[in-house]
Amino acid sequence: MRALVVDHDRAVREAIGGLLAAEGHTLLEAEDGVEALTSIYRDGPDLVVLDLHLPRLGGWVLCRMIKEDPATVSVPVIVLTSELDQPDRFWAERSGADAIITKEDLGFEVLERVRSLLARRALADLTGGVERLDVTPYDALARACEMLDRKLFETTVSAEMVAAGLRAGGIDDAMQGILEALRCLVPFDVAAMGLLSQRRIGVVVSRPVSEASVSQLVSVAVEALGRVSSTALTGEDVEVVVLGADPGRGAVADWRSRVVMPVQERGRVLGILAVVCEEPDRYGEQALRTLRTLTGPVAAVLESAWRCEGRMIG
Repeated sequence: MRALVVDHDRAVREAIGGLLAAEGHTLLEAEDGVEALTSIYRDGPDLVVLDLHLPRLGGWVLCRMIKEDPATVSVPVIVLTSELDQPDRFWAERSGADAIITKEDLGFEVLERVRSLLARRALADLTGGVERLDVTPYDALARACEMLDRKLFETTVSAEMVAAGLRAGGIDDAMQGILEALRCLVPFDVAAMGLLSQRRIGVVVSRPVSEASVSQLVSVAVEALGRVSSTALTGEDVEVVVLGADPGRGAVADWRSRVVMPVQERGRVLGILAVVCEEPDRYGEQALRTLRTLTGPVAAVLESAWRCEGRMIG
């Protein structure tokens, strides 16, 4: 097994390296975050032992890069921190670290964590392992910038949903606010949100379309609600409300692009979100990623709005 030890202090690298070498592991070393990220993509280590305070690219960013990138997500990360450094622990946990060990406890505890995490990694390798990438330090930094930009976008999207919820006076207001905020992020002709326990679907239209076209989307939403509830539903089982502008008397639309996604929080499905567009191939990976990012904040907004009405949504 290959273990990458990342620390700007050579003495720390040598101490950890000695422990791992005694266990028969092949050692890789890096003294800063950029060097480490390049090694992760190029050399494909089976484990990373990581200090958080690194030159050029911080350990928090490096850890998040490993855990956010599909090419490296299965690589276990052990973070080293100081005994009393609570902010380090907090951000390491939020960045996806698999284990946190204090530098004062280097020794037996490190080896125990390494054995446990490498056993898990061996199981992950049964499904194919990690593909190595021939990257330069500039390539590695470009991937880091792309990831950070995506995370900033996701945070901004979540803030938009929370703001919509704060303006809401009830569940219908919340659904309308969410769907209208969504229109700025994922363009659609018509969107619908279905609430599972209330059997209620809210619809927002972006341009005049025929009632038949809206009914098509409602049918899609009803079917999706039935799937997440494991119950066959029909239009008669669900209350539909048009939020905002009336659909008008537009032309009949052929929904050649559509996405339907469950809205869930902590594994509990609250409902569904559906968007449709007449333009073909409208929803690529970026749109899908945005919608997936939204499901948690949307669920929280719906919960809050429902409590404002004195009821529970689930």
